[in-house]
Amino acid sequence: MKIVEAENLAIQLEKMLGCKGIVGYKIARNFRMINEELKDYFQFKADLFRKYGVQDGDSLVINKGSENYSLFVKEIKPLEDQEVNFDFRKFTEEELENSELNAEQMLVIIDNFMEE
Repeated sequence: MKIVEAENLAIQLEKMLGCKGIVGYKIARNFRMINEELKDYFQFKADLFRKYGVQDGDSLVINKGSENYSLFVKEIKPLEDQEVNFDFRKFTEEELENSELNAEQMLVIIDNFMEE
C-alpha cells in the first residue's frame, strides 16, 4: 500500500481506538504499526508545513491556490507514493459479529484486515 493510503487508514483506525476486547486490541496494534512505520514521513510532512505554511491561529495552513501549495505537493507527492508493507493483525468474522463497530467502521476492517 502507498504511504498516503496508510495515512488515511490510520486516520480511520484512530476513530475506533475506544473499542473493547479483541477487536479493540487488534485495532490498536494495527494503528500503532502504521504510525511507527510512517513516523519519518509524518516528520517530513510537518517540516514541509513549517516551510510552506502560513500561520492561521494555532495552525499552519497551505492554501490550495497559493504558489506554496504547488511547491508543497511537488515535495510531498513522491513520499506519499512510496510503498509500505505491514503484517497486520487480522480479524475473523466471529470477532466482528461480537464487536461494537458501526457499518462504516466494519467496512474499513473488512476491506483491510479480514482473514482470508
